[in-house]
Amino acid sequence: MTTIMTTTEAWVLRRGERGTAEPGTLEKGEYPLPPMTEHHVLAEPIYGTWEANMTHCLERLPIDVCRIRREQEAVLGNAGVVRIVRAGSAVTTCREGDLCLLVPIGSEDEYGHMIKVFGYDAPNMMGLLAKQAVFHELNVTPIPANTRYSYRRWAGFPVRYATAWECWKLSYNVWRAQFDLGEHPAPRVSGWGGAVSLAFAQLAQLYGCPASLVASGDYRLGLLRQLGIAPIDRGEFPDLAFDEQRFEDDRHYRSRYLQSEKAFLEAVERATDGHFVSIFMDNIGTPVFRATLRALGRLGIVTTTGWKHGKKLAYDRTAAVVNRHIFVHVHGCRRSEGLRSVKYAEAHGWLPPEPLADEVYRWED
Repeated sequence: MTTIMTTTEAWVLRRGERGTAEPGTLEKGEYPLPPMTEHHVLAEPIYGTWEANMTHCLERLPIDVCRIRREQEAVLGNAGVVRIVRAGSAVTTCREGDLCLLVPIGSEDEYGHMIKVFGYDAPNMMGLLAKQAVFHELNVTPIPANTRYSYRRWAGFPVRYATAWECWKLSYNVWRAQFDLGEHPAPRVSGWGGAVSLAFAQLAQLYGCPASLVASGDYRLGLLRQLGIAPIDRGEFPDLAFDEQRFEDDRHYRSRYLQSEKAFLEAVERATDGHFVSIFMDNIGTPVFRATLRALGRLGIVTTTGWKHGKKLAYDRTAAVVNRHIFVHVHGCRRSEGLRSVKYAEAHGWLPPEPLADEVYRWED
C-alpha cells in the first residue's frame, strides 16, 4: 500500500511585519503539500539554483512576496532539476521516473506570455526548496533523453537561459527588421554581467554575432575569455554609478563619474572595433542606464529582463528618435519557446558553465 504524504520538509520564508522592510530568513520546517489532482505531479528536487528573485524575496525588495501572495509563508525556488515520483492520471508532459526541468510560469496572458512567476509571486504554488513538492504538469518538462550534459548545468537553465532565449529571439528579430530582407549586418552584443546576460551573449555567439560583457573579478573575466566573449573589466571604471542629483550638486563626484564613463566608453569602443553596441542587455537600471545609452551605436537596442537597481528611468527622447534607439522589455519565457530552447541547448551545448565545487551545497546547508 502506497503512503500518501501530506507534508514535507522545506525551507520556508515567513511573511514580514506590516510597515517594516526587515530582511527575511529561510526556516527549515514542515510544510503542507498542495493537493494532487489528475494534472499534478509529485517531484523530488535533485539540483536547484539560487536565483536573483530568491534574494529579492529575502530582502523583501521591491516587494514582500508573502504579502503579495496573501499568504503567511512561501516555499521559494523556480530553477532546477527534479525527479518525478508520481504523476496524476491525466498528466501528459512527463512520466514517473523522468528527470525534468522546472518551467517557472506562474500565470500567463492569452498569448502565453508570463505574468506571475512560479516559486516567486504566483500564489498557491510551492517552489523547489523542499524535500518533495507538488507541481502542475505544465511546470515541468523532461530533460532530453541521454543528455550529454550534467544535471548541475541543466539546473541553472530554466530561469536564466529560457529568459535569454525569449529576449534574444525578440531583440535579434527587431534588429533584422531595420534592414532590407536578408541584408542585415551581424549585431554587436554586450551587457552588464549577470547570468541572463551571459546566456544572452553565448547565444549571440552561436548566431555568429560578436559579443562582449562587463564583469569583475579574475574568475569571471577568465570565464568570458574561455567562452570567447570579449571581457570588459568593471574595475577600470569604479565610479560609474550615476546619481542625477549628485551629478548636479557635487563637482568632485561629477568629475569622477565622467572619468569612469569615458573609460567605460573607450573599453566598449575597443571591444566592438569602434562600432559600439547594437544590442545591449541592461538588467541593472538607474546607476548605469546613462552609460548604457551612450554605449549604443545607431539603430541600437536596449533590452532588459529585470530591474536590479531602479524601476524608473529617464532618457532623452530626441536622441533616441534621431539615433533610432529601441527599447525591448521581456518578462520570462513562453512555455512553447522554453521547450524549443531546451532542444536547442542540447543540440548546441548552450548551457550554464559547470559550477565550481564550492558552489554546490547540500540540503542542510
